[in-house]
Amino acid sequence: MKFRLKLMPALLTGIILFYSACKKNANAPAPTAQTSVEQAASGQIAANLAQSLAGAYGGASINDGISAPAIATSSTSGRAINSLNSNSVCGFFIDSTINVKNNSGDTIKSTTTGDLEFRFKCGSNGKSTGFTIFDSLRTAGKAPGYTFTDIIVQDYSVAGLNAANTLISLDGSLKSWVDITYDKKNTTPFSLHNKFVLSGLKIDLSKTPADIYDGTATFVSDGSSSAGIFHFTGTIVFLGNYKVKITINGFVFHANLLTGVVTPG
Repeated sequence: MKFRLKLMPALLTGIILFYSACKKNANAPAPTAQTSVEQAASGQIAANLAQSLAGAYGGASINDGISAPAIATSSTSGRAINSLNSNSVCGFFIDSTINVKNNSGDTIKSTTTGDLEFRFKCGSNGKSTGFTIFDSLRTAGKAPGYTFTDIIVQDYSVAGLNAANTLISLDGSLKSWVDITYDKKNTTPFSLHNKFVLSGLKIDLSKTPADIYDGTATFVSDGSSSAGIFHFTGTIVFLGNYKVKITINGFVFHANLLTGVVTPG
């Protein structure tokens, strides 16, 4: 499972636009306005979860399947881990301090710092059957017109479900925080803090990107924007084919994680 230590600013822009569009209209009927807010928020929370699992905000990516994190020895104090198929790595543990500078073109610069803990799990035959991982990473940087801070905390247990490890399961928790401050005066900072509990996720790695076809995630989402302070709670059910059912503050929606389309009911 490789590490993605580069921030994707376009994702932040999408979050800002989605939540800015959620501002309630005082002259509109309350139920319609509220439904619009919940619908916009549900799609963005689901997208944030999918992007976080795929390593878009830093950390491990499910798209890389069951393999050790590819951490350059020049950027950490830990040692590289051998292939998952090697019997010698059973139970191997790594605890590294990460400090990586990232540049995206000439305009976006950031630094990622944090810690990683990784352990292979092995069966009775001494073969690796999966792993547990805990990482806590902070990415801080600057782009044209704003500065940003991302925090990602992944605490997973991952296991292979078939001999080829093209199907895997994932249980655990995830924290994904995004905070943005703008250079322009009188522009309201943006904050999105999501916490997820992941239960029984089943992932098909034969598809690109990986498709989560089963499992649930409960979430608490807090933050603020020019629209004000927001707080959402709910559940995401993965249906396969990149589709999810979202229950948020009592409202139900369906979302396509590839297209971003969210529909009520």
